Amino acid sequence: MKDKLILTSLFLLVLYLLPQTNVYAQQILLKSAKDSSNIPFAVFAIPEMEIWRTTNERGAINLDINTLNNKEYIYISALGYQDSTISVSEFNGDKNTIFLHEKMVNMPSVTIESEKLVSNTIGDEHLPIATSGANTTTAEGANPYRYASYVQFRKRNTKLLSTLWVYLSKNGDRNISITLRVLVSDKVNNPKEGLLYDVSDFYDIIYKNAYPIKLTNYGWNKIDLEKFNIRIPANYKGVFLIFDVVNLDKDKRNNLIIPFQDKSKESLSAAIYWTKTGKIGVLDKRRDHFAVKLEYLY
Repeated sequence: MKDKLILTSLFLLVLYLLPQTNVYAQQILLKSAKDSSNIPFAVFAIPEMEIWRTTNERGAINLDINTLNNKEYIYISALGYQDSTISVSEFNGDKNTIFLHEKMVNMPSVTIESEKLVSNTIGDEHLPIATSGANTTTAEGANPYRYASYVQFRKRNTKLLSTLWVYLSKNGDRNISITLRVLVSDKVNNPKEGLLYDVSDFYDIIYKNAYPIKLTNYGWNKIDLEKFNIRIPANYKGVFLIFDVVNLDKDKRNNLIIPFQDKSKESLSAAIYWTKTGKIGVLDKRRDHFAVKLEYLY
């Protein structure tokens, strides 16, 4: 009888303790402040803890609050929305929805007749790939989840982005998904190398079917951009291309490593977009750039 009582007590203790392991794991919803629509594939990052997570198609993400430091901040960024910073200490059982404010370019109505377009390419897949320690250097710093490149166009006219090539190093992962953001600015028309600008001065070019892009191969990956209909208005001289890794709850943590290429004479520069500080900028335009190639029509 005593043994049964002990076993029963242990069983009840286990039942009591099991739910406690997830009591602080709560689902957070990310929504638009304008119309409460869900915001999918947005980044939740805590650089100090090497946390880089992404909301799912419904704009939801599960956060294990008990594993986070209350003194840390969560940095949130998403296509078409203003970056946001929230203290971990703000999260509790009553706070499970975050609203972001829109920040995007209002695209003019432009008709582009494809049969009359001329193709232009920036970047060259034949340039040597760096084999030094540069392979492990990323635009984000220690966390290989975000890369940025700056592309300067040769002519001021409306452009349709048609094809993108991205090179994956074997130092990182393949079969990973990324989101693509295209940032422009009315205030910063020609970013100077080595200077950092507030991301708040930049806007997303919004495009249709903005779902994650799959990169499957080591080496060059070709991405068809025409299906996204990404149009760059004539008044923008250049754009920042932002590549963010998609790490969903069910995924293992994937690392994106894009190596450098020899600079040559391409109008392409390595750039940085710091998650924590909300700063963006172009590195030395005379130095090597990340292994990216862009084709556009005008």
